[in-house]
Amino acid sequence: MDSDDDTLPPSADGQEIGFPKSSLHKLLSTILPAESGYSTTPRTFAFISQCALEFTHLIAAQANECAEKKGKNAIGGEHVIEAMQELGFENYLKLVKEEYEKHKEYTKVIRRIYSFQWL
Repeated sequence: MDSDDDTLPPSADGQEIGFPKSSLHKLLSTILPAESGYSTTPRTFAFISQCALEFTHLIAAQANECAEKKGKNAIGGEHVIEAMQELGFENYLKLVKEEYEKHKEYTKVIRRIYSFQWL
């Protein structure tokens, strides 16, 4: 990223890629103490968004490799967990596994709701 440029690099189709500024602002204000004095400039948001995007790409690429090794065409939560283990992010696994279990339960509930609508 050019130091004089406050925008994210374009994707292959020429559009900017990144996370919504409102989501990043909420994340920063939730995680960082108010007295931390973090900057809310467009450059700061672009930098944080780029870091988050790179992290997401890293995990997704490794999860894809895990899925391919098992002959799967789609990435599942178990592949993300395996990828995080392989990449050395063990410190986050407890929370990720808890959230994955919540997601599976939520998915079951949604499937039940939609299955009743079609009866």
